[in-house]
Amino acid sequence: MGSFGVLFLSIPFYFLWNYLVPIYAYQLPPVYQHIPFWHCAGLFALAAIIRMLLFPPRWFWHGKHKNGCHE
Repeated sequence: MGSFGVLFLSIPFYFLWNYLVPIYAYQLPPVYQHIPFWHCAGLFALAAIIRMLLFPPRWFWHGKHKNGCHE
């Protein structure tokens, strides 16, 4: 997921979180009820980085040693 994907996915998450959490999770502290947009974008970017570390893309492993060339 690229940086644009992170931004586009964090926009609806930001609005849904800030709209629904004060209604349905009012027992949370106020700091968790109203999360700034860039914190949401950072969470999505962090999730993408962790996913890439835990499950690296196929081209990462198979693209380095093509045709028996070991450099």
